[in-house]
Amino acid sequence: MDNPPLYVLEPPVVRSQETIDALKRLLADAEAGHLIGLALVALYGAKGCTTEVIGAARLSPIFTTGAVHRLQRKLDSITS
Repeated sequence: MDNPPLYVLEPPVVRSQETIDALKRLLADAEAGHLIGLALVALYGAKGCTTEVIGAARLSPIFTTGAVHRLQRKLDSITS
């Protein structure tokens, strides 16, 4: 199987206010013209996850790869 399924190991969160607040901030930044692209992973609990590369993130894959590497380092610091 090329892409084995991924599962969230923690009990599912029914509603994440932190996630809602972050998305509202990102939406406000996009509407103001400050946010011009995204590379993201969205977790859907038992339904797994999805990835997206949108806008300027898709147009600048080398820059976006560097930014995703920074995200990897941040995740590594959380798990260590």
